[in-house]
Amino acid sequence: MGSTKPPMYWGYLITSEKRPTVVFEQLLLGIANYINRQVAPWDVDSLTPTKLAAFYRLVGGDYDSLFLETPHASLSFIYQSLGCFHALQQEKTPYAPPSVPALSPQGFVRWQTVQVLLEPEEHFSFLQNAVKRFEIINPVDGTLFPNLLPREALPSRPDPEMIQWHEGVAQKLLVDAQEVANGGLPAANHAETNSSTTTSSIASSLDDHHSLIDTARYFTHPRPRPPFRPPPSIDLPRAIDAPSSSNPTPRLHHGAIMIPLTPPFPPIVIQAISTIATLALTTKFAAIHLTCLIRRVRHHILGTF
Repeated sequence: MGSTKPPMYWGYLITSEKRPTVVFEQLLLGIANYINRQVAPWDVDSLTPTKLAAFYRLVGGDYDSLFLETPHASLSFIYQSLGCFHALQQEKTPYAPPSVPALSPQGFVRWQTVQVLLEPEEHFSFLQNAVKRFEIINPVDGTLFPNLLPREALPSRPDPEMIQWHEGVAQKLLVDAQEVANGGLPAANHAETNSSTTTSSIASSLDDHHSLIDTARYFTHPRPRPPFRPPPSIDLPRAIDAPSSSNPTPRLHHGAIMIPLTPPFPPIVIQAISTIATLALTTKFAAIHLTCLIRRVRHHILGTF
């Protein structure tokens, strides 16, 4: 893994112009190269939405709703609105028109810098996990980055100017979307930020109207996004109630649900049903084991194999 160096190696990674320092830019380029080469799908040589969603899951985030559920045209316009260099690529066949927005390495630098300014606590965690888990190589000199990123290297709270610009873009996009919906043209180029980012006007078409709406939703989406958490463990079937005077029918417990097993079966049948249910709810079970259970039940009922 990367070597450990003192915090002075990093310094403060954001300049007064809201840009990444040289070290931060090199780090983000190194991460972009890592995603490109090491994150599935490995047969794709670009920073596609699928790769970016996979990367954020690896470092503890969950951006699936943005990268996997947002229409490609809308995601491309989000990149454009943020000033992120990207290109459209073909998805499954070389005969199809290009439609998948893929960030360039410099586009990823811009994307991640904006995210750090908007959500520093969340994205510090992502970057810390990246340098800690992966061997991120400096593209300039080929050395490994330190595997410890000090918290003081990045902002401690969201940047007020970036938030103001972000919200301003959202308002302009909503106005543009309303104008396009009414049959007019969107407003001229939106105002620049301190980082010289612009969002260009778009021709009035139904697809562009949808892109404007989707992009406005992104810019007005509450932040921060919840961190990725693994799904909860499966509630396995529990013991079977034995027949009694008050409960003549045995019942299989599953969570808060008790499934009656009628008519009452012999213990071997109940055991087989419980075992099959347990295996089916946990993992892929071997076909031979299931076959043996079925044979046992069949032997008990029919007296033959």
